[in-house]
Amino acid sequence: MTSLLSSPTGHLTNLSTAAPRLADVTARMRLYNDNVVILRVAENIIRDDGAGGGTHPITFSFNLPIEEYARLFYSVFDDAFDFLMFIANVDEYVPGDRGSLNFYSPMRNDVEGIGLQDFYDNTYGSAERLKGVLYFSSNHITGRYHPLPYGPSLHEIMHKWANALVPTALGGHWGFSSANGQLGGFDNATLQDLGGGRYAGDFYIGGNARAYSPIELYLAGYLPPEEVPDLLVAENAEWVKEEGRIAETSEGYQIFTAEGWRTYTIDDIVALDGPRVPAWNKSQRHFRAAVVLLTDDDHPATLGQLRGLSANVERFSRRGGDDLEGFHNYYEATRGLGSITMDGLLAARKAATGAPTALPASFGEAPSAIVDSTPARR
Repeated sequence: MTSLLSSPTGHLTNLSTAAPRLADVTARMRLYNDNVVILRVAENIIRDDGAGGGTHPITFSFNLPIEEYARLFYSVFDDAFDFLMFIANVDEYVPGDRGSLNFYSPMRNDVEGIGLQDFYDNTYGSAERLKGVLYFSSNHITGRYHPLPYGPSLHEIMHKWANALVPTALGGHWGFSSANGQLGGFDNATLQDLGGGRYAGDFYIGGNARAYSPIELYLAGYLPPEEVPDLLVAENAEWVKEEGRIAETSEGYQIFTAEGWRTYTIDDIVALDGPRVPAWNKSQRHFRAAVVLLTDDDHPATLGQLRGLSANVERFSRRGGDDLEGFHNYYEATRGLGSITMDGLLAARKAATGAPTALPASFGEAPSAIVDSTPARR
C-alpha cells in the first residue's frame, strides 16, 4: 500500500514497495511533489577522478548503469514520456574540479531531413515513446548552477534534433558557424575579420541564457524553412590560444583562425538530407519528461534539495516566463511554440508493476551518446 507523507511544501510518496530489485540494482523509489522521482542506487554517484585533486560525479562514460535505472523506472511507470532526465544528487564541487559532465543518449528517431536515420533502442525499457535520455551530474540548488533553469538542459534536449546535418568542426554541435544557438556558434552581427585569416565573434558558451536559434527551431519542427537565415560555416577553423586559454578581443569576443567560409542557404541545408518530415506545421510540439534524482548512501536527498529541485522542474516546464532574468525555460526558448510537461507522475504509475517485457526489437543504428561539459563552479 502506498503511503503519502505530507510536508509544508509538497508530498512525498513512497513507491519502494512497488519497485522490484532489477539487474542487481538495489534501490528505493519515491515520488516528491508529483514531479520528482527519487531513486536510491547501490553505486556511488561521486568518485575520485584522480585529476586536479578534486572529485567528479560519475558519468555515462564511467559506466554508471543509467539503462538499468531507466528499466527500473519503467517497471513502475507507464511508457508515457518523451525524455527521461537523470540528475545526480551532488550539490557542490571541491577545488580542483573540472566542471560537470552531462549527456544526451538518443533512443528513437522517426524524423526525416535532420541527418539521422530511423532507429529505435529498446535497452532502456521503452516500447515506443522514449526519444532520449539526459544525464546531469550535479544538483546545485543554490546559485546559478542548477542544470534545469540555468542549463545545460536546453542544450541537451536540442541534441534530439541537432546537429547531425551540417558539417562543422565539432560533431553534434554548430562549431565555428553563425548558428548562434544552444548547440554553439557565434552571433553573426559580432563577426570581425581581424586579418591574416584570423576572426572573432561572440560565441555561445553554455547555459540557458540563449534561446533556440532559427536553424534549431527548424530542425526541431517549430519553424518553416523560409524563416531560417543563411548559415555561415568557417572551414578548417581552430581556436587561437594564449597561455592555454582561448584568446579574446577587447570586447570579449573569442578569436579563431579559418581558411575560408562556406555559406549554406536553407535550400542547401534541405538538399543535404531532404525536407523535414513531419513538416513544421505537423510536427510534435508538446513533450513530456520525467526527472529522476539519483541518490546513494552518502548523498541522500534532503528536504531542501527536494524543494529546490521540484521548484526548478516547475520553473523549467512552465508554459510562460520562468521569472529568471536573462534565462529561458523550454517554453521561452521555443518562442512559446512548444512545451514540456514534467508533472503528473503519480497518474503515470502502472496499474501492475513489473519489469518491461516483450519490447519490440531494436532497429537501425542509434548514434552514440553526446557528452558535454560545463565549467566548474567558481
